[in-house]
Amino acid sequence: MPTYPSKMSVSEHLRPQDGLDAADIGGVGGKAAGLLRLLKIGVSVPPFWVVKSETFREYLRRGEIPEAIGRAMLTLGDDRETQNRAKLAEAASLIRDAMARTPLDAGLTDEFAVAVAALGPGSCAVRSSMVGEDSELHSFAGQLETKLFQGSAEEVGDAVLNCWRSAFGERALAYMRTLGQSPAEARLAVVVQRMVESDLSGVAFSANPVTGDAEEYTFIAAYGLGEGIVNGAVPADEYVWSPHHGELGARVVCKDTAVTRSESGRGTELRAVPTQIRDQRALSLEQVDELGSMVERIAADAGRPMDVEWCYSGGRLYVLQARPITALRARVAGAPRVFDNANIQESYSGLTTPLTFSFASRVYTTVFSGLIRALGASERTQIEFGPAADSLLGLIDGRVYYNLDSWRQFLELFPGGKRRIEEVESVMWHTRIGADHADRPMSERVRRRLEAVRIGLGLGWCFLRLEARIERFLEFFDSVHSSVDRGCLADADLDELRAVSQRLQSELMRRWDIPNVNDFRVLMSSGRLRRLLLRVYSEHEIDAKLAALLGGIEGIESVKPTLALIGIARDARRDPGLVAALRDHHGWSAIEAVRRLSPPLADRIDSYIARYGDRTIGELKLETVSAREDPSFAVEILRNYLQRPELDPEEIARREWRLFCEARADLSRRLPAWRRPLLRFELDLARRAVKAREALRLRRTLAFGLARDIYRAIGSRLHEAGALESQRDVFYLSAEEVDGFLDGRAVSCQLAAVVALRKSEYARYAREERPHRLEFHGNPYLTTPAEEERPEPVDGGGELLRGIACCAGVVEGPVQVIADGRDELSVNGQIICTMRTDPGWAPLFPTARGLIVERGSTLSHSAILAREFGIPTVVGVPGVTAILRDGDVVRIDGDAGTVEMVGTRSSRAAGAPA
Repeated sequence: MPTYPSKMSVSEHLRPQDGLDAADIGGVGGKAAGLLRLLKIGVSVPPFWVVKSETFREYLRRGEIPEAIGRAMLTLGDDRETQNRAKLAEAASLIRDAMARTPLDAGLTDEFAVAVAALGPGSCAVRSSMVGEDSELHSFAGQLETKLFQGSAEEVGDAVLNCWRSAFGERALAYMRTLGQSPAEARLAVVVQRMVESDLSGVAFSANPVTGDAEEYTFIAAYGLGEGIVNGAVPADEYVWSPHHGELGARVVCKDTAVTRSESGRGTELRAVPTQIRDQRALSLEQVDELGSMVERIAADAGRPMDVEWCYSGGRLYVLQARPITALRARVAGAPRVFDNANIQESYSGLTTPLTFSFASRVYTTVFSGLIRALGASERTQIEFGPAADSLLGLIDGRVYYNLDSWRQFLELFPGGKRRIEEVESVMWHTRIGADHADRPMSERVRRRLEAVRIGLGLGWCFLRLEARIERFLEFFDSVHSSVDRGCLADADLDELRAVSQRLQSELMRRWDIPNVNDFRVLMSSGRLRRLLLRVYSEHEIDAKLAALLGGIEGIESVKPTLALIGIARDARRDPGLVAALRDHHGWSAIEAVRRLSPPLADRIDSYIARYGDRTIGELKLETVSAREDPSFAVEILRNYLQRPELDPEEIARREWRLFCEARADLSRRLPAWRRPLLRFELDLARRAVKAREALRLRRTLAFGLARDIYRAIGSRLHEAGALESQRDVFYLSAEEVDGFLDGRAVSCQLAAVVALRKSEYARYAREERPHRLEFHGNPYLTTPAEEERPEPVDGGGELLRGIACCAGVVEGPVQVIADGRDELSVNGQIICTMRTDPGWAPLFPTARGLIVERGSTLSHSAILAREFGIPTVVGVPGVTAILRDGDVVRIDGDAGTVEMVGTRSSRAAGAPA
């Protein structure tokens, strides 16, 4: 193990490591300055001293060297872009030959003898340290000389001369010319360091040198000295390490050779590695963590990605040098970012236009920032949450995703943040969010906990008054909504439309804290029920039990539109003329045909459209054509219901209430007597919260419907003015672009050109599939996401798929795979299989035998509506839309949460039972 030097005097030429001060840093070069910086942060560095660059400059003024440098500069000429190899070789030879004829000053040799003795017994490593090298912009790596195992003062002196001469090698001259430097301006210091005979050595990068990912440190390790790695002479292991997760991976190779000290004692040689350790890891897990922590400390001190040369000797870790990674790939990599469309796909499935995304993103920012403000968050917390509030939603290749890191930051604002995250993962979204791995100081952790208590108290106070506040909010919303004459919007001018839009933003969206507080009530009450169920049921029963306990809720708002259509169809069925009118006509013409025969029934259809015309498939996408614009969907649903006289809403409601009562009684029997009274309260709380959520979400649908009408009218005005080629082109602009154009602050006035660009982008997006979950390291538009494993389609029977049990019952039948509920308006008693649903799908459910949904959770709209209609349902079945095909026969078990393949479409056609 090397010892630190005895006291060495400071001279005008040499500086010991403990004699370097701020005035010296500019003259000792990048390596020496880097070593000094490492010492200051407590990194183990072999002892060293430095030959100052001023000594090098003095040497260049001796003998024939000045004349040789002048002739070399004339040879090279003034054009620094010219890299003529012959001229470079001639210039290098002129200077190096003159230096070879110029020995060191005798006094300097004497100083070397004293300095070498001060380092103690053993040999030295002599390394070049160019002034300006190892900066963020410049690196002479691999161009300057290093000499190992130099023993005597004479050997060290010769090695110093070799380092000086290397400053004028062909590659060094070429590099200086690239930088615009003259050979006459070269400044080179030399580091003389105690030689560490290492057991293993390597190089560490504090960012992936290929991808630039700052979360993936890369370590190269081999037996012996590090020179074998630098010149590629020996095989080496490769380890990947993360500051947050530790070792991520290791590639261990057969390390049969190593660079070691030669038998002569001077220089190095290649030797065979003992057989028993060739295939072992060079670095243990503990050493990987030790090395990672050290490199992280070095990079943090430098404030940039670093390239670190290190070695182990006698079990002790040393750093030989550290320099910035100047050749790092464009720095687009960074912290992991995870985007997932769980839950959000219910609202924004498939391609979503720029107008919808930008409007929705603005709404999310406004309402969630308003929520934490309403709950009493401090100004500091509101400011800190700002960036996360702005990025709760992401748009990647035209698809909307949740930015899970932003949502995690939001949930961690509340007491029991970890539990809130678990509840969202298991009850609401059925996807993994992940935890925050940031290492914060104790004072910051304490501040955050106190702030969470503060927000929690605000949330608790809101809960106490929530029922009354929900009623007031509903009254307030309905009064604002009814005050807008939506029938007149289509003919309003741009100023009038902008005024209504601003009013919508200020009066409605900025007061949306009550719906979000209720969402928390749903989350927490349902999560509490789930934890209770886990105590008395096996894990595979939990989802079905929770679904039953949340079913049979009277007066669910999302069910009312379907019940209204069933009632209209039931009354129309009594009159053959009305049946013919609905059967033979479409859209508005069908309603007019009904009006001629039965004005009261037509008025009921008009009332349905006025109340629920915005409740349609894809209802939160502004580009969606609602029933207010085209009632064809409602008419087609009525036509289907006319053929199903057995539909009985009252019987459906009775069945679901019966299942709820049975589930409640069974749970109550399993609980201790003292716990049962609290159960009734908990159930009532959760069911009231779910019911309120559906009522509040209808108001959200109405708000987005109003926005749809406003933007459609704006599109018409812009088309009439020649700014857009068609009315619907407005959906390819962002809300900010539309507002800016109307307010006179547009960045670009060529709206038609912007739309053309967006349409070409979206045409490309439409040809590509995107995974449900995307994981990036850094910017999502400049880096490649990790691949998501996708299930392979199957063709045989007997395949058992698992998901979340949402509505009890076992049914068997053929599957109808539906991408968009608008594409298939009649399911004819088949089992619906789809990627997602929203409340607008509800009219399809009464005619379905069962429901399978790829994305969803116990509290998704699919689950809530299916329970109210008594349809056996399994949601959250991974890859099911890629596995099943139209006509495949399956058996759904809504209690066990399974989907079993009974037969494929081909086997059914051959006579398999359906």
